Amino acid sequence: MKRINRITTRTLFAALLAVLLCALTACAPEASLSKEEIEALREEYPDSAEHPPMMSMRDYTFAERVSQNDTFVYVEITGEPQFYSIDLRSGVDEKPMEKGETVDSSRVAKFEYPAKVIRDTNGIFEGGEAITISSPLLFFDYTPSFQAGDRIVAGVMKDEYKETRYQFSARCAYYVTEDEHVLSCFKELEGDEKTGLTVDGLFDEARTAKK
Repeated sequence: MKRINRITTRTLFAALLAVLLCALTACAPEASLSKEEIEALREEYPDSAEHPPMMSMRDYTFAERVSQNDTFVYVEITGEPQFYSIDLRSGVDEKPMEKGETVDSSRVAKFEYPAKVIRDTNGIFEGGEAITISSPLLFFDYTPSFQAGDRIVAGVMKDEYKETRYQFSARCAYYVTEDEHVLSCFKELEGDEKTGLTVDGLFDEARTAKK
């Protein structure tokens, strides 16, 4: 009888230890991608330093990008880009348009992607919330061509005129791989790279920079 009790105790202890190890493993942060892994993924997830000609654009640090945006949001693109124009002075009087269409000088052309929120750094959104992420049409050819099902992280600012619309820039956006690692859509400043982190790792960096 005593022998059975000793075996039962050892078995119970081993089971508890296994549960503890599993819990610790689950809580441990996922490793960042190696330099070699990043290089291999860049063919599928290219970065770019290009911008519209005759436009001077300085590079911002990650901390500056965080301060310029309301939150960093992880989304799934749900459709094709849509094009529209708004009155330059009022920001309203929205009209749909075609990509190559010329607009009056009193209007500004923009594009946007429909997206479904997964999560964000500051808890602004609910998971599953439908939004659009918008940018001036001037930058369309310098922004990755996202497809329905693609997942990205982007720094966004709330649009002043439309409740579900948020402004974004490819210079503050990251592709997300199937295992939730991020690769920048833009050329990062040396020493300030976030490429290779997990989505949660990038979010932690953004929250730290926000403090």
